[in-house]
Amino acid sequence: MPSKPPEKQPPKKQPPKTSINGKNRQATLANPLSRFLAKWWKAPGIVIGAGATVLAYSVLIPDVTLSVYNTREPTQPMETHFLISNNNPILSIYKVRYNCQLSKMQAPQGPLNVLQYSRAGLDQIEIISSKGTYSIYCGGFLAGQYREQFIPKEILTALNRAVLKIDLHFQPLFFWPWWVTEKSFVFSLTRDTQNNAQWLPVSP
Repeated sequence: MPSKPPEKQPPKKQPPKTSINGKNRQATLANPLSRFLAKWWKAPGIVIGAGATVLAYSVLIPDVTLSVYNTREPTQPMETHFLISNNNPILSIYKVRYNCQLSKMQAPQGPLNVLQYSRAGLDQIEIISSKGTYSIYCGGFLAGQYREQFIPKEILTALNRAVLKIDLHFQPLFFWPWWVTEKSFVFSLTRDTQNNAQWLPVSP
């Protein structure tokens, strides 16, 4: 007698597929590489965008500093020269002006009865190139007829203590004439054991 054909087995039931956030969980769990790539495929774009932002900030934001440069007469504080440095790697700064202001002055005979003594720089620096520097001199216009009107020369050159504030005004971009930036730098006068004048930077 012919043998009976084997009975067909009922198909196995597949586990129900669940979804998380509209995605098939079973397919996602079956391919960890796909899950990883789906999670991090935007990372290069994020890195590039962050790098572009940092680069634009470093280029467009002016980086200007002021420091003590040298002196003609070490014992005379108003003979000190200061150095403006444009640290921007690409862009120049334009139409640079500066103002020097003395306060809290003390001479050998005691404090001076002058609250402030200032004068703006008469010359305008047309341009300081990227990575360029320029030397300024407060004594040049705090001297002569302006100095004699307020404080005698002998007293001003013999100051033991004083605070010097230098304000810089400049235009960061040539094609944006309405964008004028101001930065202030403050230095405190002291003297060393050899009576040489030293201007030390302090916070504005």
